[in-house]
Amino acid sequence: MRKLSSIFLSILLISCLSETSVDPGSSKSFIRYFNGGNNDEAKGLELSNDGGFAVLATTRIQKAEADIPKTKIKVIKTDERGNPLWQRLYPGFGIPDRDYTASAIIANPDGGYIIVGNIIKSTGAFAGISRTYVLSIDENGVPLDSTDVAFTDGVAEDGKAVAIEASGNIVTLSTVGADKMNLTVIDKNTFATISKRQHSAGETTLASRLLTDNGKVLISGKNTLAGLTGVRLLRILPDSPTSDWDYLIGEPGYSIAGFDFCKYGTGYAIVGATNQKPDGSLATDTDVMVFRTDSEGNRQSFFDEKGELRTFASFPFDDPLTTENEDNQIDAGSSISVTLDGGLILLSSINSSAIKGRGDTEFYLIKIDPFGKREWSSSFGSRFKDEGIAIRPLKDGSFIALGTTTQGSLKILTLFKTNQYGKID
Repeated sequence: MRKLSSIFLSILLISCLSETSVDPGSSKSFIRYFNGGNNDEAKGLELSNDGGFAVLATTRIQKAEADIPKTKIKVIKTDERGNPLWQRLYPGFGIPDRDYTASAIIANPDGGYIIVGNIIKSTGAFAGISRTYVLSIDENGVPLDSTDVAFTDGVAEDGKAVAIEASGNIVTLSTVGADKMNLTVIDKNTFATISKRQHSAGETTLASRLLTDNGKVLISGKNTLAGLTGVRLLRILPDSPTSDWDYLIGEPGYSIAGFDFCKYGTGYAIVGATNQKPDGSLATDTDVMVFRTDSEGNRQSFFDEKGELRTFASFPFDDPLTTENEDNQIDAGSSISVTLDGGLILLSSINSSAIKGRGDTEFYLIKIDPFGKREWSSSFGSRFKDEGIAIRPLKDGSFIALGTTTQGSLKILTLFKTNQYGKID
């Protein structure tokens, strides 16, 4: 388990973006911390064609104690070793709009990136009301175009996720209150709204990833309906009033929540949390959970770690060699991706006491094979609170991941690359 001393961490914080001078040595893995003195909350991670990485964050700026804090969107572009090449804030200083927050980032096939989040204007007709904000930037972070949209002007909504259609047009997903969601299609050239649809969903918390599949989009998240808490999985044409299917996948008497999902073979894989133990008992805590579906959203079976066939796999942290129950905290998977060998990599954050660590929470990686069996797990982090946000496989079999480290009241961006076994060399 890799630990960083508070002295070393302080040095990293002071250095901020001067990390370009840091020599990564011969190790192919690394941990990089980024902070400019403000609270930075990690929101998204995207791979670049040049082998580097684009880090998305929301930064909270307060120049003086008496000032009203402002939030802005931050993007840091790094090289393949995590050394920063440039950093930009959106919008720049001097813009009267008060708050911009980030939610998701995706590579633009035409080059650069598309970012979705929220804007709260301080002046004008929609002052004080959250609207979905869409921003296009080039490979160097230069803004190309932007727009803010809402299904109903004057009604607050929150931008959650973004995808790009085969035509290159942009699709955004946003939520309104606790029971509605919007899909908006934006022209890639003019940034004008092409279409928008609103769907009632019941109580729902959506993942910040929107998948495209044969012209349709897939949406997932946590949903509670008629007393059942499960995973929502929906497939729909962006401009259609009706869906192909809209499932609430759960188990009566248990809670099953989805927080991220990805394409997996011809179907999909979902990661989240459940309070159902592998033996079927109901727990007061939750464990990391994963399951997969076919192309029509029907749940597929996994073999659990005992070789028993189950509809989902969960990973409690009880110590199997003692009667001591160390697993009494809330654990949940936050990010999922397909590995080069056809398995899945899961990123979560768990209480250090569950893995005999020191500090608050640590990053925790679980690699499973195509049948749901855990091949290995790995944990590491600072002496503070580490929260995993996104993980992606790289061409050499290693993994790049992003999270937020909270030291006291300061939030710091954490970018780390592991080897093929989830270790920091």
